[in-house]
Amino acid sequence: MIELIFEIGIPLLLLVVTFVTGIWVERAHLRSLELREKNCRDLLVTNLRRLPEGIVPRGAFLCVGSVVMSVNYFQQFLVWIKRIFGGRLGTVISAMERGRREAMLRMIEQARAQGASCVLNVRLETGSIGGGESGGKGLCAEVIAYGTGVRVR
Repeated sequence: MIELIFEIGIPLLLLVVTFVTGIWVERAHLRSLELREKNCRDLLVTNLRRLPEGIVPRGAFLCVGSVVMSVNYFQQFLVWIKRIFGGRLGTVISAMERGRREAMLRMIEQARAQGASCVLNVRLETGSIGGGESGGKGLCAEVIAYGTGVRVR
């Protein structure tokens, strides 16, 4: 009986704990993102390569924001189940969306700290971390946002 508790009970307990803490952490991160995005609305961020006509740049510099995002053990368990039956990986999509938003905010915050009036030619890149040699475990991805911060007169 004690062996059964250790073999089944502890892994189930860990799944429940990671489920609850994962939801709490994700919601807290989403609230943080919303607040920070509201504070960054005054800075123009675009994928256009040039400033609009008539605006004279005073200086330009590279702005970069990067983040590594991962899913928790419960979400990894769900991904494992989805791999068996197929379907949309909602937990991974949510983590990637939060990663993109976080990387963009970090880039914008860096641009603002350096005195930028706008950020041009913004690009996003993603890269997978782990999963190759470990058989797909440890689903992590790096998201990098970069662009040209411009000070205008």
